Amino acid sequence: MAENEREKRLASAVIDELGGAVRVAGICKVRPASVSGWRASGIPEARLQYLMLAYPMLKAWAIEDEEEECQKKTTS
Repeated sequence: MAENEREKRLASAVIDELGGAVRVAGICKVRPASVSGWRASGIPEARLQYLMLAYPMLKAWAIEDEEEECQKKTTS
C-alpha cells in the first residue's frame, strides 16, 4: 500500500475512533475543517505524535503496526 494511502487510512480510523472531526478539532485546538482535510492528506506529524501519546489505546494504531510488519516481511 502506498505511503499516502496508509496515512489516509490511519487518519480516518483515528478521527472516527475519537468521535469525529469536531471532537478531534477540540482535542487538537484546530478547526473541524482542518481535521476533515486530514482524511485526504493524513494527520500532520506533530498532531499524530500528540494523539499517539494522549490516546495510546486506540485500535487505529494497529493499522500503523500492521503496515510496519508488512514492510518488514517484504524487505526481508
